[in-house]
Amino acid sequence: VSLENMLLYASGHGQWQVRLCDPGQAVLIAADARTGAELPTPFRGFAAKQFRPPEIYAKREYIATKVDSWCLGWSTFYLLVANPMFHSADPAAHDPDWKLFHRGHFSSLFSMKGWRPTLSQHARDFILRLMDANPRKRLSITEAL
Repeated sequence: VSLENMLLYASGHGQWQVRLCDPGQAVLIAADARTGAELPTPFRGFAAKQFRPPEIYAKREYIATKVDSWCLGWSTFYLLVANPMFHSADPAAHDPDWKLFHRGHFSSLFSMKGWRPTLSQHARDFILRLMDANPRKRLSITEAL
C-alpha cells in the first residue's frame, strides 16, 4: 500500500472514504488451515520504492500484512510531515537517516530534521510501532485500528 495508490473518495453528505487502486504488487495472503495464522509470502521481486520495509530487501519470504503495517506507518508519517523519514531501508543504499532510524536514534533523527514539534508523542508512538524494523514486533493493521 502506498500513497500513490490511495484515492480520496467523496461518498456524499460530507463523508469521505479512502479507496485503494492499482494492486499491481498485491499478493494472496495464505493462512494455516488449522490455526488461521498468516503464512509467509514467497518473495517474487519488487519495484524500487522508498517505503519498502527492511525485510523485503532480504529477498526471502515475508509476512505480507506486516509489510502493509510498515507502509501505513511510512504513509502516516509522510502525510503529517510532508517529507520521508528516510529514503531507503535497503542496506545497499547507505542512507544515513535509515541508519539512525534502524539503530533506534529516533530523537536524534527527528531533532536533526526539525520534526519534533510537528508530531505529537501519540503520533510518533503510533508511527514507530507500525515501523518497527522487526516485523514480529510490528503493530498489525488490526491493532492499529
